[in-house]
This record gives sequence, C-alpha cells and structure tokens, in this order.
Amino acid sequence: MEYIIADDLFGIKLWGENIFRRVYHHLSNNNFNPRKTPLLHKINQILTDEQVLYLQRLTFEKDIGLNTTKLSLLLGGQYSPRDTLYFNNMNKDLQHNLEEMGNSLIPRFESLLGTKLKLGDTNFRAILLRYEGPNAQFGFHYDTEHPDCFRSLILYDGAGTIPPFCYQDGSLKKIHFQIKDGILFRGTTTHHGIEPSNDPNTKRYMVGFQYIKAESNEIEQPTLCNQLRGTTIQTILQLFIPYSLYYQIVKYLPTIGSPISLSMCGIGIGFISSINTIQSVTLFYLFCCFMTFDVRLSLHITSYIICSELINI
Repeated sequence: MEYIIADDLFGIKLWGENIFRRVYHHLSNNNFNPRKTPLLHKINQILTDEQVLYLQRLTFEKDIGLNTTKLSLLLGGQYSPRDTLYFNNMNKDLQHNLEEMGNSLIPRFESLLGTKLKLGDTNFRAILLRYEGPNAQFGFHYDTEHPDCFRSLILYDGAGTIPPFCYQDGSLKKIHFQIKDGILFRGTTTHHGIEPSNDPNTKRYMVGFQYIKAESNEIEQPTLCNQLRGTTIQTILQLFIPYSLYYQIVKYLPTIGSPISLSMCGIGIGFISSINTIQSVTLFYLFCCFMTFDVRLSLHITSYIICSELINI
C-alpha cells in the first residue's frame, strides 16, 4: 500500500494527475451527486425561421465528425449512428455562420443568468448533435469543463418520437422540445442525459453552443473527454500502454502487504460515504487490472483511490 501512496504523490502523471485518480474522476463524473445544484432554463422558440431553415438544409460528408459506437454506452457515453459535429470539425463557413447564430442568442441568455457572456473557445463553441434510431442516447453525466461555462441546446429538426432532455433535480425531470425550443444550463452541476426512444423513426437534431462568463479567464484543462473524443482504439491504447508498462516494473518493488479484507472494507466505505455506483467502481477496477495485470493489487488501488477521494468531498 505504501507504494500506491508514493506513486500517487510522486509517480509519473497524466496531465499533472495520477493516472488512476484521473480515470476514477472520469468514471465517477457520470454518477449523480446530490451536493451539486442544477441550473437549467427552458426557452421556447429561440431560433428564427431563417436559422432553422439554414440548419435543416445542411448536408454532411461521411466521417467528418465523431461517430460513436455501442461500446461508449458501457462507459456512460453517447451513441448514435450519425456523426456528431464539433466546432473543430466544421469548415470555415459553417463555423462563421454558427458563431453568428450563437452570438445572436447572447442577450436573451444574459437576461436569464444575470451575467455577461461570450462564446467559449473550446471544441464545444458550436456543435451539431444528430440522434437517430431507437437506440440513440447519451448516458447521464456531468460535463467536464470550466465551472463558469454554460451550454445551450436547441432542437432544429425532428421526426418520430423525439426523446426529451432528462436531468436530476430531486427527481427525474424531462423536458420535451418542439422545433426552435431549447435550454440553457450549467452542465458541470446538472446531471443530464438522453434516454433511447425505442422508435426506429426517431430523428432528433440539435444545435448547441458553449458560453462562458465574459470576465472569466477560462483555460480548457485536458481531460479524457476532450483529449480522446473521436480518436481510435489504437490512439487510446498508445496513451495508456506506456503507463501500464511502467506499473509492470513498479509493482515488483518490495512493499508491506495489505490484507484483501482491508481493501474490501475500504471499497464498501466508499459506497456508503460517496457517490460511487457498482458500474463505475467495476469499470475502474477493470481499468486497474488492465494497467497492472494484478487482480490483488488492483483491489488495493481501487480501495485507496476511493477512500482518499472521500477527504476531498
């Protein structure tokens, strides 16, 4: 156990943080946290007829955006057979037109929030989400971005059963959209997601914008989401395998053994005292097994990370 603590404090880092702790944060961020206060406004008829017509006439080349797979559902992510198009994937004309559209909405959003806003400078500055088919969905999660950020999502095209935007506020809330309707919300404190419609005729096309407080000096920090979004399995493995090789060496350093029962108790305390779920802890444990090739050591790492995180709650 002392090696695990030393590695956490002094070992090699992934973007300035212990790799196990970073992955734990990524997985647990999908869990509902009652300590966070959601912020959300429903707004009807945000877009003009001309803006809707422009968006509906857009055509898309194949494979220019992020096309998700059903594997992402296991990790609490997004799935749709249609690409999601982020700002950096767009051509210059589309970027310019969506920036104009996003800026045109700022006065209305500022009046709701009571603060000055500007468009964000990240890949979420403007986004086109295209959900189609019975299984298209986005697992419940919190957004990983600067706390001064806000998101808007607006329906511009739809057919069949259009799934509502769902979020937790004491109970599950569902917001249904008509064309031109949208929401403004803070994704870092609003636990939200999209459930599958089970309707093969579903079509739910959204335009989204990211805003940040005008006085904020926001700098996007690297996360697993923004660094690996849209990459291949090969790229992901290239990131993690060097760390795994490192742990194949370090795990053989002489240490004082800890009983498995103690680690199991630590994991149990984590379930009682924090926001962990069986799914997120299981996925984290499997990640530890992949990194160390050692099921016993992985239990100790899982217990240590969970228990040490309780100090920061």
